[in-house]
Amino acid sequence: MKKIVLAFSGGLDTSFCVPYLIEKGFDVYTIFINSGGISQKQEKIIEKKAYQLGAKKHVSKNVEKELCKSIVTPLLWSDSVYQNKYPILCSDRYLIVQEMVNLRKKLRMRSSWLPGRLHVLAADLITTWSSNLLAR
Repeated sequence: MKKIVLAFSGGLDTSFCVPYLIEKGFDVYTIFINSGGISQKQEKIIEKKAYQLGAKKHVSKNVEKELCKSIVTPLLWSDSVYQNKYPILCSDRYLIVQEMVNLRKKLRMRSSWLPGRLHVLAADLITTWSSNLLAR
């Protein structure tokens, strides 16, 4: 069976994705990235939901310190904004993608799946951040 890593929040979209991907022939490995504001109790609820939906394995990763060090501080220094309006909006998306890739490599997999607009948000953020750093 093919393996796939799914960024999983436990919300409607990602909860639909788990059984859908299983139906399509994948072993689904879910990952939840805590970038702050989620209690351990809430993380356990998300983990339980992933397994109830059929996830082969679920991983929770706390990236609060990494978010501040790698994203928030450099974005503040670069005076970056998202969509010319929001400071550091969706800045944790880069770390979500990074942790998905790390899990995918650990599992020796070739693919991962980001639901919804996560692909676009990650690309927009990296482009905006890079442009602002280069303009300084």
